[in-house]
Amino acid sequence: MSEEPKTGLLPLSPVLKGVIEVVQEIKLKEKDFKEKEVTPGKKTGFVRAHAIVVDAIKDAWDDTDGFGIGVTYEFERLTHGIDFVGRDQSGKIAVAIEVDRWRRPTRSWIKLADVRSENKAWIFITDSKVAKKEFQGAIRQVRRLFKTRHEDITTFGKFIAVLKTPEDFDIKEIEW
Repeated sequence: MSEEPKTGLLPLSPVLKGVIEVVQEIKLKEKDFKEKEVTPGKKTGFVRAHAIVVDAIKDAWDDTDGFGIGVTYEFERLTHGIDFVGRDQSGKIAVAIEVDRWRRPTRSWIKLADVRSENKAWIFITDSKVAKKEFQGAIRQVRRLFKTRHEDITTFGKFIAVLKTPEDFDIKEIEW
């Protein structure tokens, strides 16, 4: 796809590299943040941009046998209400991913922190003109949350934060 993703701590797992590549390739438009996809019979729905990102990850997971780890099996919304949970052949969580439009989605970070997986990703999608500033603020907040929870970075697993807008893409590996 593209060149090797650059993060502060290396190496990233093939699963997280796959997530990064998929999100980087997605083309979001400003209108995707204004249109909702509603399930028949329900009053609310997901903003189209959210559905585009989650569906792209699901499709890539299936198309690449779990980003190269040899599985094609996923659970959807069965584990803590997380947007995407991919499991390996033994049933262990291989990756947990939350996709959010809000600047500081503490509930999503807590859900990801509660899941014991070696690979966790929070994807911040927005059409905001100050997205990079909001993203940097969110990074500080998530680090603070993990510190106050006394999370052990050696057993927590890798946690990446990804910013995706119609114009920008950024990635940070969270360490505390």
